[in-house]
Amino acid sequence: MIDGRISQANGRLALGKVGVSIERINDRLYLRSTFPPKPDSKRITPYQQRLALGVHANPSGVSHAEKQARLIGAALDCNSFKWQDYCPATAKKTDIANLVS
Repeated sequence: MIDGRISQANGRLALGKVGVSIERINDRLYLRSTFPPKPDSKRITPYQQRLALGVHANPSGVSHAEKQARLIGAALDCNSFKWQDYCPATAKKTDIANLVS
């Protein structure tokens, strides 16, 4: 049942050429796309990654995931995506690095 909703949402995202898809791993939802490297990564070019949404795989979670996918897709298209907005741990590391330098 929930996998059908995820497939429908991914179909809408694909039709809209959002470039982000929803995945279910166990009972949680993730977004998958080609994201820029995280600030603490040794990589320098964007690559396929998952972003944990922290929501359960249920109908309201799928709705939330689709909205987030559209927002993140737009941010990726405009080169304004920042990991700090989505990963608090990354933001703390970046803030500390900025204070030290």
